[in-house]
Amino acid sequence: MKAYEGMFIIDPNMKKEDMDALIGDIEADIKKNGGKVEETVRVGRRRLEHKIKKNIDGFYCLFNLYASGATIQKINPKLRLNESILRYVFIDRDRKGFSPIKSFDEERIEKPAEEKTEA
Repeated sequence: MKAYEGMFIIDPNMKKEDMDALIGDIEADIKKNGGKVEETVRVGRRRLEHKIKKNIDGFYCLFNLYASGATIQKINPKLRLNESILRYVFIDRDRKGFSPIKSFDEERIEKPAEEKTEA
């Protein structure tokens, strides 16, 4: 099994209970098809770069999982047909050049300005 990172953008207009059920269904589908969900991170509601299905915001959810390529192929059709999932992507964590997605809070932390020294 390979290590994957799955990022989902979910319709932000869903009720919390429905969103929890959807995330639970995604986890159950991964497990049912032979995968293992290591971690689920609910990143939260964020502004989209461009509108998707008339939405300007989306609820981001990140999955760290172990699965085979066949498992990913089996769950893709169900994800593609679900209208509550605006976008999704699976990335192979073992590939060269992969760097884990930083949390949005880490990106906001400003680095201290370097002092300019005059020579």
